[in-house]
Amino acid sequence: MCLLRFVAPLVLMLESGYACGWVFANGDLSLNNPNTYLALGRGIFLEGLIFAMFKLVRVFALKGGRGLVLSVLPFLIGVVGMIVSAGCNLGWVNRSGEMTSVTAMVGQFMPALLVSVFKIGLGLLFPLAVGAFALFDVTHLVEDILKSSHLDNRAVKVQSVGNASYALPGSSKESRDQGAQGIQGNRILFSRLHLA
Repeated sequence: MCLLRFVAPLVLMLESGYACGWVFANGDLSLNNPNTYLALGRGIFLEGLIFAMFKLVRVFALKGGRGLVLSVLPFLIGVVGMIVSAGCNLGWVNRSGEMTSVTAMVGQFMPALLVSVFKIGLGLLFPLAVGAFALFDVTHLVEDILKSSHLDNRAVKVQSVGNASYALPGSSKESRDQGAQGIQGNRILFSRLHLA
């Protein structure tokens, strides 16, 4: 859960912050240039600002009523920050040496229209994902999947026991039929638990 809640947004912010920093430094990210550190700091700050603003939107919106009104200003700041970040990311995708070679390689296998969509997608992916991770609590999604997986495992165990009873030598048709009815009942029970 910690990975999804904290590490994934941090990695997205660092990646998008690097792209923004590359644009802010005019493509000159060298260790000897102090502007490199300022540009990277600006880029990472921009991503942190986007995350913080959309996190505030979530907090205010969950309060309802007056909170919805309060969420308008952080939402606008977050959207403007996201547009700036997406513009910087698009500049990085279209002008950096590393990304021009990637898009050229992808362009060998895709039509020009899809290459354009690929570039726009790369430019928008990280800023939109930062905002989405701030707005939505994805840990509940993972917890629901983990909770339902143990029921799936039990259903598989029940089915394998049922299959094993068919393979037993000397098992009578009557006992196999009773076992099949029990397995069918368990499947219905597990499917109802899984849907609940």
